[in-house]
Amino acid sequence: MDPRQGTPVRLSNDRLGLSVDPSCDDRRHRSSYTTSKTLSHREDREAAVAAAASRAAEKNVIMADPFEVRMRFSLQLQHLNASVTSAQKAAQYAIKYKDMDEDLHSCIIEQIEKNNMNTRANIMYFIEHFLEMATEDRHNDYVRMMQRDIIRVVDAVCPEDGSGAANVKVVRKVLQGLLNKSLLSNETVDELEECLKERDTFASDIGLSSPVNGDASSMANINTHPGSRPRNGASAPPGLRLDKRQIEQRIEEDRERHKRMRESMWTVPPRASEEAFKFYDEASATGEDDGILGKEEQEEVHHEGKGCLFGGNCDDKDDDEYDDGACNDDSDKVYCIAPRRGSIEIWTSKAIMTHRILIFGTGSIGAVYAWMLSKSAKITTICRSNFDEASKNGFTIHSTLWGNNLKVKPVVARTISQAVELADGQPFDFVVIAAKALPTTPSTAELIRPAVSGGTTIVLIQNGIGIEEEFAVAYPANPLLSTVVYLPATQISPAVVHHREVELLHVGTYPAEATSKAKEAAQAFTELVRSSGGSVKLHEDIQFERWTKLLVNGSWNPICALTRLRDRQFIDGHVDALHFIRDVMLEICTVARACGYKGVDEGLVDYQIGRVCVRELPGVQPSMLADALAERSLEVEAIIGNVVRLAKAKAVSVPMLRTLYLLATGLNRSFSLCG
Repeated sequence: MDPRQGTPVRLSNDRLGLSVDPSCDDRRHRSSYTTSKTLSHREDREAAVAAAASRAAEKNVIMADPFEVRMRFSLQLQHLNASVTSAQKAAQYAIKYKDMDEDLHSCIIEQIEKNNMNTRANIMYFIEHFLEMATEDRHNDYVRMMQRDIIRVVDAVCPEDGSGAANVKVVRKVLQGLLNKSLLSNETVDELEECLKERDTFASDIGLSSPVNGDASSMANINTHPGSRPRNGASAPPGLRLDKRQIEQRIEEDRERHKRMRESMWTVPPRASEEAFKFYDEASATGEDDGILGKEEQEEVHHEGKGCLFGGNCDDKDDDEYDDGACNDDSDKVYCIAPRRGSIEIWTSKAIMTHRILIFGTGSIGAVYAWMLSKSAKITTICRSNFDEASKNGFTIHSTLWGNNLKVKPVVARTISQAVELADGQPFDFVVIAAKALPTTPSTAELIRPAVSGGTTIVLIQNGIGIEEEFAVAYPANPLLSTVVYLPATQISPAVVHHREVELLHVGTYPAEATSKAKEAAQAFTELVRSSGGSVKLHEDIQFERWTKLLVNGSWNPICALTRLRDRQFIDGHVDALHFIRDVMLEICTVARACGYKGVDEGLVDYQIGRVCVRELPGVQPSMLADALAERSLEVEAIIGNVVRLAKAKAVSVPMLRTLYLLATGLNRSFSLCG
């Protein structure tokens, strides 16, 4: 109603501030158009309000009360736990108020010095996460301040009085993480490591040192005897002792961290080949059993050859500077390979053609053969976990047979495709597989395909029986060589290998009745190894040598892995243990004889058992036991599974081997599950 006229008034679009298309006569259309314009104005107003609120929030960040920011950050540090969320929340808060970085850094130092050991450990884990986020945010002041005060932090988390012994492993893990992320220098970490060596044996905390490997149950064994004292007679500060609730909290946090660490094993890489390569990174080097077997066999062969490993006449017998040598005498050429103390001398009447060799799986075995074969060939290696060190400095071999600090720097690649690119179109004469025989997806045979040309010979330096078939099917036209190696070697650090006493390689074609092309390739590879200073024997049928070694590997490896005992410890543990291992070996003999290898018999079994009985305690640790203790993948299929399958195909009963196979398979599977 218009108050002035007392009559109804219709509000026009002009009064509402809206405009309507005059050509639109439909009332419904006009109503819809009017509503949309109203909503548009409302959205504009809301956007303006949101922008104003955002600007106000930014001002609040800048103008926040420093005391309040400090208090809130301190509370977040005090309430850190094993979850990633709590660390992220605190790190994001510190980065949000990075203008107060010095105050917030001092909060970290203050809280890590005044709280209990659990909180100090949590803050130590937080530091690694926090500095990584600060680096991503390009706020390096936090990193520089922590680098400046890292010694003070370590002293607080692991005090000199020994009260922080439970946190030593935490500190080491975080320091290694910071080193890997290039947030700390090698010199700083080495200096801190020296300080930590004397801080991990405080009696009352010795049971707490488990946050890295997750063995938190040992915390229950904490020694709280009143007489317990750290070294130098100093007592632990009363405020740093953990009560029962804190111990239980630490157990839960350790368990959570361990669970998260194990869950990383379930991550599926973007490419299938990444998962396959992971097996090789986790696989162990050869075990002590390989060295002892090789040494004993080498001594026997040396004796049969009347002083020369290959049965020839060696001219160095009267030279006191040389140890036992090896020679090969034929009508075309004469090699004499005699290890001088710390060196190899090679004489040959015919120059050896330079070959191109690709070594797939350059761990301990691959590194030794890369060094050896580099004398006569151009070497390319595929490296994974040791790629950075190998590509930068090459490989270093320390050998009791040849000497220490033996250097080789081959071409290093991460993948087969990269190796092919680095070869500049030149084909490889030999592709040497020196990785463990593990079932992978894709298979090793498929992984090497880009490097295999028509003239490539494939060489398998792997344990087990029946491992050649997948390569024979994949490359029917290529020569395929199967070998048995005795080479005790361990990669003690990336690209640094320690080798002991023995090096012996048995070589043969697969199958034994191979083509003349394959036989020539076997002869060429044998001469290549020999000319490089290696000990090598060429066989008409290599499978007998495989069954001979499998007699030991197929019995002792699973038994020692399942019992966690070395061979001599096992047979001394029970009166029936010796009979048990003998029965297992006899089952392997039965399968070998069914496959046509009559020489693998009861006499060979008794000989192998006799060797174990005369060893001193604790005996030899087979490679599968070393893998089991480290929770690495086991060569179950190559060493046991294939024997069981051959037995089934030949209708041979092997109940003991079948039981060992099932148990070892279960043990192997347990490593991939969350413990």
